[in-house]
Amino acid sequence: MLSLIATYSKYIDATLKDEKPGWYYLGRFVFNGRKSDGRITINVPGIAKDTPLLLYSDANTDWSAVWKSRKDCKKVSSSKYATKIITKDSQVLVIEKTPAPSFWYLAIANCDKNVNTKGQIHLEDLEWNEPSLSYNTEFDFSEQDEIEVTTAFTLLFGALFMQQLYNFFMKMRPGRHMFVHLVTISTGLQCIGYVVRLIWCTQYAQTGKGYAWQCISNLLVITADVLMVLIALFIGQGYLISYPQIQHKAVTWSLFGVTAGLAFSMAIYCIVVRDDPVYAYNLETIPGILYNISRMACAAFFTYTILTNRMKETYRERKALYLVLFIIYLCVLAGPFVSFCFAFIYPRWFRETNVLLMTRMLDFVAVVVIVYLTNPDSIADNFRVQGIVTVSEPKMGGLKQGENSEDSVEIKLPDFPAKDEKQY
Repeated sequence: MLSLIATYSKYIDATLKDEKPGWYYLGRFVFNGRKSDGRITINVPGIAKDTPLLLYSDANTDWSAVWKSRKDCKKVSSSKYATKIITKDSQVLVIEKTPAPSFWYLAIANCDKNVNTKGQIHLEDLEWNEPSLSYNTEFDFSEQDEIEVTTAFTLLFGALFMQQLYNFFMKMRPGRHMFVHLVTISTGLQCIGYVVRLIWCTQYAQTGKGYAWQCISNLLVITADVLMVLIALFIGQGYLISYPQIQHKAVTWSLFGVTAGLAFSMAIYCIVVRDDPVYAYNLETIPGILYNISRMACAAFFTYTILTNRMKETYRERKALYLVLFIIYLCVLAGPFVSFCFAFIYPRWFRETNVLLMTRMLDFVAVVVIVYLTNPDSIADNFRVQGIVTVSEPKMGGLKQGENSEDSVEIKLPDFPAKDEKQY
């Protein structure tokens, strides 16, 4: 229902208080262009002939050249570069249809005097702008499916989190497995993150405000992503599956620490640099590229360790378990990088939506798999629980209580074996 009543629009703050002479970037907006006209409502006292509002459309302007020359105020303020030059402080401007959606960038300049402006610029894509509809959204066309995608993932991760909480508190015995704790926390952060994002969507849709909610949501979801990386690194080494200890502690914690640091650096960059003038979305930024490289390093280490452990494993069904986990978690670790590369075949305005859908669906599938494998009925057969290892061919779905496979032997191990003790 929400998608039927959406007006793609956005408010951009144009307040500049006694800034030095120069050219100042304000923000960007994507007009659909193909199906509808656009409208820009300007109400910014301070705009005048010597302090114009400059509009740049990437359909007919080389925006990258403008940005590189932004220190040359007179050059980038000329009609050679600017698509439209506005000198009235109150005006409604109609943007005609274009062959394809296009980015529009806004700036204010005064090359000789200090800049003093105060007000807002309202940009609207008129496709769904019906007077009878009171629910308007402030998303531009590059965020066209924001509400629908957020609602879907809120419901999916919410249902999964409720199931995990039921297992955690109602069916698990007090000595819960470490993977259960990690999965519960990660799933909960994903769920809460999308609930907060839905709050942001609702508030932003009606008022054009609520940026703080979006920032909180991004931090929660990124924290959940980082925990998923840690789970994958543990699984790759067979930790608490075939071995009671982490095999490569230094490498594991180094990779995890670097990946977590870059993930939060990317999040902070996107908070500070709103409406990025250069990059279409977060993974194209310098922190985003470094984060992708770090995840690929994690994927390479995960691949090496899990395939090595699978070769060492003597039991057929545990080999199958490793294979399933390898396929799922390799997709999770490499997903952002693959989708980042794949996105370049799409226009810039569709890249963020494409990456969001691909990576979040992979995350959801991975969480479903690990929740299933750690449920109370099968965790004892898939993972080591309190130092007890069933040396048999465990069933993928888990042996029922009291059921034994042929030639099965139970070997009790201490929870924390000595370093010189042989590990299984």
